[in-house]
Amino acid sequence: VVFVSAREAESCPKTRLGYLAMSFKGKLKNLEAADEQAEEFLENPNAAQEAEVRGHLSECVHTMSCAVGVNRAQLRPLEKALKELKPQEQKLTKEQEQMLKQMAAGHLSRVGGPAAAVQKLRFNGCSTSQMMEVITLGAKAERFNELYESLQAEEPWTCTPEAAMLPEKDLLGMCPGGKPHLNEAQLEEKKAEKCYCSVCLIQAKLESVQDEIKNITPKVAPLKDEIQAGQVVLRKARQTLRRFNGHSSFIQKDPVFYDEEACPFEMDDGDEHSAGILQSHHVAKQEWDRLQKTLKEDDFPMRIAFLDKSGSMGCDEITYEALQLGVYNCLNPQTGSTLTFLFAGPGETQIFLRRPGEQELEFNVRLGSATWFNEPIFRTLTFLAPLIENLDTHSWMMQHGQPPLQVLCMTDGQDNCSPGSLNSLRKLVREIKDIKGPEKQQKIFVPITGPLEKNKHALGMGKVPVWMAWIAVGLGGQQLMMSKSIPKEICLIDAVVAPRLRDEIPELEEGLAEEEEDLPCGLGSQPSETTPSHQRGTAASRARKRAAGLGVSEQLADVADALSASDAPAWRVGHRVRMRGAEPGRAPKSGLVLETKMEEMQPLYRLLLDDESEITVTGSQIMGRAAEPKTLLAAPRRAGSSVRVSGLSNSHGLLSRTGDSDMQRLQVLSVVDNVTQNLESIFRGGDVKSGCVALEGVVAGMNGSQELSPEETALLEEKLQLTRKLKLSSAAVEPSPIEPSQAILEALQQVGISASRMLPEDRLVAQRIVSVGLEMLVCGGSLMPDYIVDQLGLFAGVTAERALRRLPEEGDAWSSELAKPLQQLLQLLLQLGLLEKSAEDGSTVLQAMPEAKPCLASLRRFFDPSATRAGVDDAIRRSMNRHQRLKPEFQFVARSRRASERPLNLDPLMDNTASPSLRLSSSAMLPPVSRSSSKSSGSSNSPGSTGLLEALGLSGKGMPAAAVLSSALSTRSSSRAASRSSSSAFASRGLQETRSSALQASASRILGTGQRPREISPRRRLI
Repeated sequence: VVFVSAREAESCPKTRLGYLAMSFKGKLKNLEAADEQAEEFLENPNAAQEAEVRGHLSECVHTMSCAVGVNRAQLRPLEKALKELKPQEQKLTKEQEQMLKQMAAGHLSRVGGPAAAVQKLRFNGCSTSQMMEVITLGAKAERFNELYESLQAEEPWTCTPEAAMLPEKDLLGMCPGGKPHLNEAQLEEKKAEKCYCSVCLIQAKLESVQDEIKNITPKVAPLKDEIQAGQVVLRKARQTLRRFNGHSSFIQKDPVFYDEEACPFEMDDGDEHSAGILQSHHVAKQEWDRLQKTLKEDDFPMRIAFLDKSGSMGCDEITYEALQLGVYNCLNPQTGSTLTFLFAGPGETQIFLRRPGEQELEFNVRLGSATWFNEPIFRTLTFLAPLIENLDTHSWMMQHGQPPLQVLCMTDGQDNCSPGSLNSLRKLVREIKDIKGPEKQQKIFVPITGPLEKNKHALGMGKVPVWMAWIAVGLGGQQLMMSKSIPKEICLIDAVVAPRLRDEIPELEEGLAEEEEDLPCGLGSQPSETTPSHQRGTAASRARKRAAGLGVSEQLADVADALSASDAPAWRVGHRVRMRGAEPGRAPKSGLVLETKMEEMQPLYRLLLDDESEITVTGSQIMGRAAEPKTLLAAPRRAGSSVRVSGLSNSHGLLSRTGDSDMQRLQVLSVVDNVTQNLESIFRGGDVKSGCVALEGVVAGMNGSQELSPEETALLEEKLQLTRKLKLSSAAVEPSPIEPSQAILEALQQVGISASRMLPEDRLVAQRIVSVGLEMLVCGGSLMPDYIVDQLGLFAGVTAERALRRLPEEGDAWSSELAKPLQQLLQLLLQLGLLEKSAEDGSTVLQAMPEAKPCLASLRRFFDPSATRAGVDDAIRRSMNRHQRLKPEFQFVARSRRASERPLNLDPLMDNTASPSLRLSSSAMLPPVSRSSSKSSGSSNSPGSTGLLEALGLSGKGMPAAAVLSSALSTRSSSRAASRSSSSAFASRGLQETRSSALQASASRILGTGQRPREISPRRRLI
């Protein structure tokens, strides 16, 4: 394999052409080789070559991603064509079989076969070859006898040669058995090109469809295989790519955990991003130096806090507040000291060393795109080993009764960036136990849980005990607790509760620039107490200042002012809205937001209306306000009850909660508040809590009760108000493989196809299932496509709906029908590259890619049941409407429309010289007239028709065509109304008015006045 970098390709045109023209297999082999090279490098890292190895792997990943995208673009129309051709093939095959049975039964009846045998042949059929011989022109009597014997009829019957020679046509000239089939010899004899019997006509259509399928099928299989192989290799290469220390294209190192002596930073002039990372590295180096020079016994207990700032922490309001509260407490310790790390992916770490009494910091935190904590914990303890080795920690422990080092980690997911030797908690504990002091070369740390008096063996070993505690929050924390390898040396607090969705404002959250005084690592302090009040500014001014760093300050500043002045949430992509009528009195129109933008200092929204047309409107044209997102994952259960959900455990996590959603939020925040200030609060009462610990038990140990009192709630809310100054913004991640608007349009079609036969009451349940599934993906959870209803049915109300309808518990087709929309949607998202697939215990598990969150959030807004406004169809019905509107129409509809659009030719009718037959035939071209009165004489000389012609200046002599028209219409009306001579006077008057309206319409067409015929009321039509 020859490695070709992008720079070499750009410098050499021939190489560039070869690089771009490389086959898919060549790109796949290139990526596999680059991944193997990167894994070998990670086993024996060399800082001088790391940037080159990672850069080459990144280029191969990008090239492979583009190739997979091209294959998907080629596969999509082919699969769509196959979906249309396969049903056609099945339909034509079935139709041909049925037609052959009908024709064979008709010919058997023609030759006098018993009625029971004819009926059996019509419904059951027999050998295809025998039926074809029977329907052939001039079939012999022996063929009918063989067919009758194969039917095994009880009644004896034999076809005679005279009966076989009976004519195929009856007295009316009809063929009861259809047009006879012509074999090849008969075609040559008659010099005909093909047989025109019904079976052969259907066979011609079937062969045409099968030829198209044969042409498409060989192209689909290789594309699918290439896409599947590419996804597998891409997934593995991306995991390898995360194990490197950085994501920047210029600086491939984490600014905090980086050995500058081994490989100094290299920075290009004029690159602002590289300059920011370099500045972060210098600040982090200052913190490490300050810790190394000033660490003393007064800093004990030192809490080493690792707080997860990955992007999924900002999708849930509870995890968002927990992160704010944890950062606030760690930056303002009351005793000892705190070494705080805000971690996401490598290259995004921030470090803070804080002691009691230091000035308060005010800064912004940028949320990242990954989770990386095992390796940073190991590196931090390795750095502290020589410092702890020289201090008298034993006497301090005997005096205070707690370890000098206390490790706390709050996260909402598993580590997906650490190397293989540190990718689990059990491996992390093993590596920490092997850390040695540089002087004595002896193992120095021993992780423990519980009070020291319960861990006397650790004190007798001469090592330094280390408390290690994890707080698992968010739906992603469920995966951490489901791990079977939780060591006993770690206390894992189960703080997974029902989420509260948080919708960010994209213009202010994405790409948010740090303020000028803030450093990229978050250490630019601005003392809030000493700043004069006239210099502090307002919320709107600070938002305007942050927006100014984006280069579109005027537009975003106006948005910032509007958001600061109003609490109304902005409309986002995926919201369903109602637009005011264009004119007063017009009904409002409903639409779907596809795009939002700013023009001339006002927001503009591109909407998809219900008639599938698009329109751009301003914010003032949209009625109402956006509804607050509501979660469907809140499923509290009573204490003692058991709930079984596939993929979730009822012993811990979301299903183990006993309080309501408000109390769950307070419990999580109370635990975070106490643990980030004093880790000893977990082990109050002398309990040795190890492994997975329930949230209610921890709260009861801290506060004496599982529920917080009103006084404790008020104090916690007051503290939360102090933490709201900490702003968390989204960091730039890799661009989504597809735009959110395009993902919505694709999802509408896919869901509409899967729900086309669903009942209205079932659509509401299916919509809740889709909304719950998307919410779980957005919040960091995972889905099992094979067990959708088992996993999400409790949250979507399927159990209650099943009990209401008295349906069976298991194995019913109703549950499978409800799961189809979400299953088809997940399959679509997987094809679009928005989900990643893995296997767990033999079942497929799907998780959202980090760059897929915008698309998934937009889809969740569309399918959110709480966002469905009054007067608007549900989301499933809207998807069905789009699918039905965009389906190709039937051919007879197109023909009738073309015929109706063709202008009516009245030239022969207006010509006086035309023959009477031509006039009559021309009058017959007019549309049929409604039934007239019972007397033929009154139909031609009615007052309405005569007065109309006189008013138009016409008479029977002056316009013979009109007279012929009138007489033809009256004759037709007379013949139809001959049997109604006893009708009432009321009916006669109504019919006369109807006849006058028809004559008026006919005369208007003749004169070309453009007047349309008056609509006839249903009552008059009935009469």
